[in-house]
Amino acid sequence: MINNMDLKKFGDFYYTHKGLVRALIGLLIFLVIAIVVLIIVLNLTRRYSAKEMEPILVKAANKYMGANSNLVPGFEETYTVTYDELVTNGYIKERSKMFKDSSCDASVDVLNSNGKYRITPRVKCDTYERKSLASEITSKEKIVESGNGLYLFNNKYTYRGEFVNNYLKFDDYTWRIVKFDENDTYLILDGFTDEKNAQVFDDRYNESVRSNRGFNTYATSRIKDVLDNVYTEFLADSGAYINEHNICIGSRGELIPNSDGALECSNTISTTIGLLPLFDYLNASVDRTCNYSLAKSCMNYNYLSKLDTNYWLLTPDSDTTYKTYAVSAIGQPLLENSNAKKFVRPVIVIPSTLFYKSGNGTEASPYEIERFN
Repeated sequence: MINNMDLKKFGDFYYTHKGLVRALIGLLIFLVIAIVVLIIVLNLTRRYSAKEMEPILVKAANKYMGANSNLVPGFEETYTVTYDELVTNGYIKERSKMFKDSSCDASVDVLNSNGKYRITPRVKCDTYERKSLASEITSKEKIVESGNGLYLFNNKYTYRGEFVNNYLKFDDYTWRIVKFDENDTYLILDGFTDEKNAQVFDDRYNESVRSNRGFNTYATSRIKDVLDNVYTEFLADSGAYINEHNICIGSRGELIPNSDGALECSNTISTTIGLLPLFDYLNASVDRTCNYSLAKSCMNYNYLSKLDTNYWLLTPDSDTTYKTYAVSAIGQPLLENSNAKKFVRPVIVIPSTLFYKSGNGTEASPYEIERFN
């Protein structure tokens, strides 16, 4: 605490050395001003790497589109903002003043997906270009024809076997990549099996059996309502990164050998969230005797039989109006009355063109995509 004696000493010093004190204060002010000017000059003359430019482009495009609402794309449409467009309208400086690498070109895609906007900077240089998720996976994974791994199956890259590195982190949840092509990557949720997650497929009164065993028609089922609510509550904020797609809701019988999806996909509806159709479950097994709908051997060498099992599939029984395919508690396929309670494993589709960020697909290091907004 400063007392009167301290103030007196300071006053005596100041009046004795007034010139020196004023000189020191002036020097301090000069140094502060010089540092501020130096920082401003460095920022004005700084040039950025290709990766550093990506968030700068996103910020500029956001401001530009916000000031030009007539350019905002319609539903499922994309507007590409060119670099020259941003320069001309004063939202960014010329390439030579921004990029370290003079070979770089850039633009920004603004996509309206599910009413949400996905902004993607596209920077391409002689030594830099982002890899998509699909290209990253196929560059690391060797395509196999037996055992565990990634197969080229029914014109899609498909994970098959018991031990596969197909983990992906999306929206703070862990998923498994079921299959993908150049456009779509199909994901099934890996966890989320508390008691509240156990749901009926449907429990309406069914006149054909005079009971509330429900109906196995997905489009009008209780479980569709559940999934729609899951999307709204947990995933809608990431809707710009989720593709609307056709899900296969066609029926099949118990002894059908077909596993190419032709039966299930003979009837489809468009949605952003669904369940796994039976043929995808069957195809994940590499057991050669997994060759019909209810083959118990389909639980062998099949990572989809290990997902905290006892969950609903999407496919209805073709011989009844009230039975639906599911995966049992020990991992094998079965037909179940639709009013039984089983876990719900949502399936979504994300664009395969999303930029790869990190990870190698293992449980410890799942794949992650880059998100800019």
